[in-house]
Amino acid sequence: LTKSKAKVIVFDIMFDSPDHTSTFLEHHINKECADCSYSDEDEKFVQSILFAKKEGTEVVLASKVAKDINRIPQDYLVRPNKKIMKSNPKVGLVNQGMDNIDYTNRRYSILSKLSTEPNNYYLSLAVQSVLSYKDLSETTVKQDIKNNNIIIGDINIRAYNNEASLLINYYGPTSSIFGTFNTYPLSQVIDSKDYDLSSVEEDDNWIDKYINPNNFNYNRFGINKSPFKEKIVIIGSSLEEDNDFVLTPYYQYNETNNLMPGVEMHANAIQQIIDQDYLNVPTSSLKLTD
Repeated sequence: LTKSKAKVIVFDIMFDSPDHTSTFLEHHINKECADCSYSDEDEKFVQSILFAKKEGTEVVLASKVAKDINRIPQDYLVRPNKKIMKSNPKVGLVNQGMDNIDYTNRRYSILSKLSTEPNNYYLSLAVQSVLSYKDLSETTVKQDIKNNNIIIGDINIRAYNNEASLLINYYGPTSSIFGTFNTYPLSQVIDSKDYDLSSVEEDDNWIDKYINPNNFNYNRFGINKSPFKEKIVIIGSSLEEDNDFVLTPYYQYNETNNLMPGVEMHANAIQQIIDQDYLNVPTSSLKLTD
């Protein structure tokens, strides 16, 4: 993705725990195993992040505010693990909630605080992604109460009802079916001449036509036609077993019922902040009335 000139790479995936396989091997390979070797995947990820930053691509990783009733205080911040944080990536909160009326996701958190750090703001994944996209390092938070705006750096965000959240102006239904946003399977993104897919039929070095001048199709495509050039690329799961799906106002769109992968909710919020395209609500409540 970095070679494809992505501007920002965002992971809607938590990397708070160390890579389990690498940790196991680290503690179980002994001195007698002279020929044994393994690859520390967290360290490889660190090197990938450092490579991206060196090439001008920012990386934003997921974090969250967690709560544990057995802790004092109950709330705490969950970041990527210490080894990954050595690469100094940007982080953004993925915490989001749903409306109690019909369990639909309409609001998107802009920022949050911890009870132990009342003067510190932690930005959401969408807000941090936009700041990185605009090359803004200034994250001072100002609240324009009169106009119901939250200003972060030079980004003006229309808040909902004096909350630290915005109303999501969804651009459309689920992308995999209706094409609201461009989506690409990970198998294509990693499919270069240096990586062999398990399926011979699919292994056509898809990404090389954009990044490898020696590829047969590079003259027809090339870096200027890269679908990722100067874009925010969000990596997340759309697998049902990962249970990362949300209910949106487009759930029953076109007489079909479709939940939206959580990664697309972040995409909608990111695009909305970039476009400054906010919803105006005539009342101060989303509650249904008779």
